[in-house]
Formats: sequence, structure tokens, C-alpha cells
Amino acid sequence: MLTTTFDNFVTLKYSQDMSLGDRGKDIVVTPFASGNMLGGTIWRISKETENIIYAVDYNHKRERHLNRTVLETFERPTVLITDAFNYGWSHKNRKFRDSELIEKLMSALRDCGNVLIPTDTAGRVLELLMILHQHWTVTNSQLCILWCISQIRLKHTIDFANSMIEWMSDSVQRQFDADRAGPFNFENLRIATKRSDLERCPKPMVVLATNAHLEGSFAQDLLLEWISNPKIWFCLPKEPLQTLLLESL
Repeated sequence: MLTTTFDNFVTLKYSQDMSLGDRGKDIVVTPFASGNMLGGTIWRISKETENIIYAVDYNHKRERHLNRTVLETFERPTVLITDAFNYGWSHKNRKFRDSELIEKLMSALRDCGNVLIPTDTAGRVLELLMILHQHWTVTNSQLCILWCISQIRLKHTIDFANSMIEWMSDSVQRQFDADRAGPFNFENLRIATKRSDLERCPKPMVVLATNAHLEGSFAQDLLLEWISNPKIWFCLPKEPLQTLLLESL
């Protein structure tokens, strides 16, 4: 059943038109970059002179490895379907956010405290890894970065991300053209697929653990284990869903 379902998927590149068959033969769907994650998409659904833009979960700001969404390039669509999850949310600029993250993270490590960052498995985690890798490379730090991930292998995620250079930001593409090295080759990264792997990592350490919402995951287990230590620094990189654990925190 699952294999049959995936066999029916059609892979499209950005700006590639696809006409629907049978009764939908006059309908054309086209994907465009949403800017929120690698491969993230907003959709234009067209029929004759009518255009529907489906834009849910997008980012209008440039990220470290992604260009911003192209949503602003569409002029007066017939219908715009979007969300308002971040209505009223004030975002600091990226340089300030990155600097604040590194400053607090390094402060905890210098105080011999571990750092726990709950995150997803293939979206925001790539940008976090790039930020931390750049800092570790520049400072030549020997502290350990480790990503705990369950069910999905990190190597597969990294390999897949490195194969999608054409969908990344202009700066990443220029860097790749210059040195032909994948942007997600992290020398300072250690992979843990089970809790016992953490014991082999030098302390203190930075752990990027699944999942972002602390629901039955490595991140939840580690937080409950470490929370009694006042030196630990716990960081939520994005607004999470409200779970019972987060409400109690």
C-alpha cells in the first residue's frame, strides 16, 4: 500500500508546470519556493485566467541556506489561501538571533553545562547545524556537537540535502561553485541513534534532539534527565505546539 502510494507521486522542480489529467486537464499546478525549509513549496493553481495561490507556512526573510519566498512576486491572484500563525510576532534580524544563540550556548558550555535544542529532523535543523558548524570551525572548538535522531538516519538527510544545491540560496550555490563541497558536510558532528551513544561523547556537549515539540522523543527524555541540573541550557528554536510538558515548563 505505502509503496504503491509513493509510486504515484510526481516530482516537480520549482516553476515547473504540470497539467492534471482526465477531468482536470485544463488545470495547471506550479510549485514555487516557500523559503521556510529546503524543498518547501507554495502552489499556484491555474485555469484559464483564474489563479489560486496556496501559500501556507512560508518565510519572507532570507535564511542562511535559503532564499526568501517568491510569494511577493504574484500580483493580484484570484484567491490567496494562507495562514496567520505568526500574526503579531516580532522577529529579530538574523545576525542578532545567531549571535544571541551562540553567546548563550557558549556561556553554558564554559560553565560545564550541556545544551539541549529540540528540533525537527530535516527542516530547521539544517540551518542550526550550519550556524553551529561555522562557529565551531572559526573558533576551532573541541566541544562536541551531537544530533540524536530516531527512526530517520542523519546521513540520509545530509546526503539528500547536499543533492538539492539548486534549491538553496544564491550564496550557498556560489560557495559550492567555488569549492565543490557540499554545504552540509560537518566535521564536528557526531550521530547518536540511541541514548547510550551519548556516553561516548565528551562533556559538556550540544545536543540537537528530535522532536521539536518534546512528544515521546529523545528531546523529552534528555530534558527530564537533565532538568535538575541548573547549568543546563534549554533552547526552543521555534514556537512549539503546546504540549503538557511545555505547559508545565
